[in-house]
Amino acid sequence: MQSFLNEVAKKIIDSNNDLSLIRIIVPNLRAIKFLKEALKNELEVAALAPQILSIEEFINELSGIEKATNIDLLFTFYKIYQEHTPEKEQNSLNQFLNWAPSLLQEFNEIDVQLIDANLIFSFMGAIERIEEWDGKKLGDLGKQFFKFQERVPLYYSKLYKKLQSQQLGYSGLQYREATQNLGHYIQSDYPFHYFVGFNALTKAEEVIIQELIAEERATILWDLDEYFYKDPFHSAGHFIRNYIKEWTFLKQEFTSQFSNHFSKNKQIEIINVSENLSQAKAAAQLAIGTYRENPDDSIVLVLGDETLLHPVLTSISSEGIPWNASMGYPLKNFGHIKLFLKLFDLLKTNIDGFYSLSKVNSIIEESVVLTLLETSGIQIKKIIKQQHVQRSSNLNSKYVLGKSAVGDIIFKPFETPNSFIERMLLLSEMIKKYLIFNKFSSLEIHCIKQTIILWGKVFNLSKSNPELKELRNIEFVFIKLLDNENLYFSGDPFTGVQIMGVLETRVLDFDHVIVTHVNEGILPYGKTSFSWIPFDVRKKFGLNTFIEQDHVYAYHFFRLLQRAKKISLFYNDAAEGLFSGEKSRFLIHLEYFKRPNHKLSFKHLSFKLEVQSKDTKKAIKTPVVMNQLNEVGIKGFSASSLIQYIRDPYLFYEQQLLKIKPDDELQIDINAAEKGTIIHEVLELLYKPYLDQVLSDKDYDEILTTLPEIVNSSFKKQYEKGSLYSGKNYLIFEITKRILKKFIEEERDFVKKGNEIIIRGLEKKFYEAVFIPQLNQEIFLKGTIDRIDVLNGTTRIIDYKTGNITSTNLSFNTWEELISLPKKGTLFQVMLYAYAQKNKFKNVKLYTGVIPIKNFDNQFLAVCQKQGRIKEPLLIDSNILKDYEKVLFKLLIEIFNPKTPFDQIEDKG
Repeated sequence: MQSFLNEVAKKIIDSNNDLSLIRIIVPNLRAIKFLKEALKNELEVAALAPQILSIEEFINELSGIEKATNIDLLFTFYKIYQEHTPEKEQNSLNQFLNWAPSLLQEFNEIDVQLIDANLIFSFMGAIERIEEWDGKKLGDLGKQFFKFQERVPLYYSKLYKKLQSQQLGYSGLQYREATQNLGHYIQSDYPFHYFVGFNALTKAEEVIIQELIAEERATILWDLDEYFYKDPFHSAGHFIRNYIKEWTFLKQEFTSQFSNHFSKNKQIEIINVSENLSQAKAAAQLAIGTYRENPDDSIVLVLGDETLLHPVLTSISSEGIPWNASMGYPLKNFGHIKLFLKLFDLLKTNIDGFYSLSKVNSIIEESVVLTLLETSGIQIKKIIKQQHVQRSSNLNSKYVLGKSAVGDIIFKPFETPNSFIERMLLLSEMIKKYLIFNKFSSLEIHCIKQTIILWGKVFNLSKSNPELKELRNIEFVFIKLLDNENLYFSGDPFTGVQIMGVLETRVLDFDHVIVTHVNEGILPYGKTSFSWIPFDVRKKFGLNTFIEQDHVYAYHFFRLLQRAKKISLFYNDAAEGLFSGEKSRFLIHLEYFKRPNHKLSFKHLSFKLEVQSKDTKKAIKTPVVMNQLNEVGIKGFSASSLIQYIRDPYLFYEQQLLKIKPDDELQIDINAAEKGTIIHEVLELLYKPYLDQVLSDKDYDEILTTLPEIVNSSFKKQYEKGSLYSGKNYLIFEITKRILKKFIEEERDFVKKGNEIIIRGLEKKFYEAVFIPQLNQEIFLKGTIDRIDVLNGTTRIIDYKTGNITSTNLSFNTWEELISLPKKGTLFQVMLYAYAQKNKFKNVKLYTGVIPIKNFDNQFLAVCQKQGRIKEPLLIDSNILKDYEKVLFKLLIEIFNPKTPFDQIEDKG
């Protein structure tokens, strides 16, 4: 393949210019290495290499201004902001840091496009003054914003002059100054210039290049296919078409240099792979296979989403093929770095020496922190467990401070920036020693060394900027510096699989091109985030909008394809969060404007997940197991244990016979079971003084008076002071009071209407024997009935339910449903209660059922047996109890049948 840079090298050598007396300007640093290689391959004899610069280096030299770091720019701007803003209207440093980066970006764009700053700001000011005419639309915030906007031109000019005096600046300032210095540069003894592979030029770049071409001391070599240029609607040729149209006075024939590669034979695969990780895996596998089939060809894997570098590298590096990743891997993605971000989160929760327990848990998830704390004598896991048991959502720092050096470093509250940064440097050194001693990988050790350097930079910034006073300020600076820290891989850029981002592919060509995430919102990028300058103003003054950005991405995408012989383009059709899963317009263009020599194919890849077959557990009823069953039978079967058997016999075996209890995760918040226990206890205490008497509305008024105190007392029994009156627990506490209040009020109103209620029993325990002839064995049933009362002469056995219960749960067609459908568990339970009390209520009218406390309406839901579509409350008599006894005995006989194992089964619902 004849690459663009090969063609450039040939043109430069054929020009017969002395290579040592020319300058070649390319879009990025990576292109320099490839162009040198191309020149070396074209030269037949040894020669001095030309000077090859990136456009950034060229502008830096021409402007005489060094590029300032983002952090330095922000603090210089903050000083300007403070000096020229009334003290009463000044934002805090934290507030300033939220909006200043975006405003600096606007300054940068204004300068790089050589726009008259005063003109654009005065134009925006005029628009604002028109809007200000309608005073009704302006609140205090609106008025403050207008005042701020009026000062923006002042901020801009003062910042520009300040940076200029320091010979520092952002890239836009460098470009503006470069154009100012162009006349002097032209008058000096300067060499001939080649501008290679440029597309979307800034206004400053246009001026510089045009001036040099006009002086016949430069030329520009476009990297564009003839097809893109000649199609007036093709987005890839948008900028270059405009330049050639507008630069006619330069009297150079630019169109003759266009190549004609895109329309040649190409195999193009458009591959749909759902989910990002699957796409990374598929692209990596394709790159590996391509290299093995074509080891001498050039191959590039372009990541539309650069965050997937890690899974791609994991897939490729394990296959033993040569690869090179030109993009850096963010330092912030390494575990030991995440530790410091978690530490910021922890310290921000500090209130009077108490830290959020969830943040403490988060930080000890980093194994190095846990090990350092434990080996220093702080049993942090044990301390956390104690806090959980006490139902505390916070950790008192007194348990960890003063115990060890590492404990103080981590948990000591933030005092001053310098002391905090010194602590972080000490912690970093401790981690480094730990990693070296335990022979961790050189990569992890290198990362922590980079972190130490990073904290050193933060320390220097803190010393030179006394405005950095708060923890959040230090966090901002640390994260800002961390964003610019990458680990760079060393590999051969000319062999194997090259892994790049989209912008890194500029001026480079490959035989095989694999691109991931060719989706709308990624390729092209789509609309940008917030801008201070409205869209119509940007258009009027020639600032780029998302429209120009789309043209830029179109050029990068189609230029990459023009010389390739095989192209594989992946896209994701699965909508995920804000990601729409929409196929890129670039793919649609390839499909609907297909060139005759393009062989286009479509594929859909899906990765089958190998679901491991889960063997069902089974327990055989050995003589030992049968003895255990008999012991349980003597102690008594509760309704819940029998329902557990109906749901899952093996779980019944584990918990009732082996006494293996589930690992209940310790919770800070009150869970549903605990809330139910509290409600049952409260209702028992409220009604106990009124047993065996007819309840009056006056009694209910007394109950309502004592309700808050009893609820409060019951909650406090289980929860440590402090955890009850905050967060979710407080909401549960208040809701519980409201539910019970409503429950009692409903019952009072029911009594007021002339109904008579007498409570005969509360939390009534039973332990009753039943003889099963088929087993020739006596078995005991046990349980606790929440309430037994008499309503207008009818006895009711009542179970309170705090969960979601409806009449459907209490109704059935056949008795067999009670022991075959777990969803009928509540029905089985209340019938067991009635059965256990059969000798106590022989000659009374009896119903059994539940009152769903959660429903607020105090409605008694009685057991019902359906007769067709008719569903009537079931009167419990001896015949009904005999029917229930049959299914109960059937269940118990199955449990005691030695030939029937305890099989693990799925929930039958």
